[in-house]
Amino acid sequence: KKCYECTIRNGEWETYPLLQPSRVLFAFKKYKQCFSKDTRGWGEGDGYFPHCDNHFVIEAKAPWALVAVEGADVRRTVKDERA
Repeated sequence: KKCYECTIRNGEWETYPLLQPSRVLFAFKKYKQCFSKDTRGWGEGDGYFPHCDNHFVIEAKAPWALVAVEGADVRRTVKDERA
């Protein structure tokens, strides 16, 4: 990714590489504390708070596709064959 400076202010295009942040800041609401984790060497044990054994990485759930038909009243949508 590149970042471009304003041409009006500088008079020329300059490119700067954008750095990916390697540390992520987390806030633990229960203990009112913040901590940071390095994401470059993320392992299985890094998904836990450092003050307790609570797991803060939540597994992603796949969305379910569903097709449904809504109607006001079933008796009005189905034709009565008795008559």
